[in-house]
Amino acid sequence: MSPLATGGSRPLPEPSELEEILEGEGRSDSDAVVLDSFEVELRQLAGVLGVGIRPGAGRLEVCVVVEPAAELDEVAQRAEELASYMLPWPVELEVGRVACVVDRRFERVRLVSVRPGPGDEGLEVALYWNGTDAVAAEPGRGPEAAAEAPLAALRGLGAKLPYSVARATRNPTEQGEAVLVVLVPDGEGPARFGAATGRDDEEAASKATLDALNRFLGSAGVLVRPPARSSGVAVRSVG
Repeated sequence: MSPLATGGSRPLPEPSELEEILEGEGRSDSDAVVLDSFEVELRQLAGVLGVGIRPGAGRLEVCVVVEPAAELDEVAQRAEELASYMLPWPVELEVGRVACVVDRRFERVRLVSVRPGPGDEGLEVALYWNGTDAVAAEPGRGPEAAAEAPLAALRGLGAKLPYSVARATRNPTEQGEAVLVVLVPDGEGPARFGAATGRDDEEAASKATLDALNRFLGSAGVLVRPPARSSGVAVRSVG
């Protein structure tokens, strides 16, 4: 479908600054946080397979790739509402079934499901990225287990992740269960923070882990290797 003009009226940051935001530098920068949150919300829309973002001529170009069975108009309407509500810059939004993501590093990981494990024991978290999905099983339940599981699934997809969960804290809101996740590096470096809401605290915790890692996963060399065969993670090609 034809691109849609939406978003706000604030001029885009300087090209060098915008590239840093898109690459995930300065995670505490308010513009980076806004863009992070926008991408997370887009990726959670029903039927969305991938999201691409790049600087354009005076606007931010956003491409949303959807599944064959998805309703294009419905996804476009929700994406336009999100851009108009969340982004301060002019946006050119394109929604389609053909991949318009021009740079693989901007294709984001999608949370497919968070569900109880077989026999209601433990839980399973399923992620999708670049034609491959991974399902990670955790023996425990609750926010901390649900925050850990995406890390295992990401490693199953081939991600090199030098982080572990320090804590996952519940904070119920009027919008649903909210969880704050704190990831700490294996060595020196800053912690990463993610926050999200969900239908329950486990879904919120898994989404918060992805929120914390959103920009890091887009960095060169983090998520470009062939899927790994990790213990406790089922990996398969899709489509």
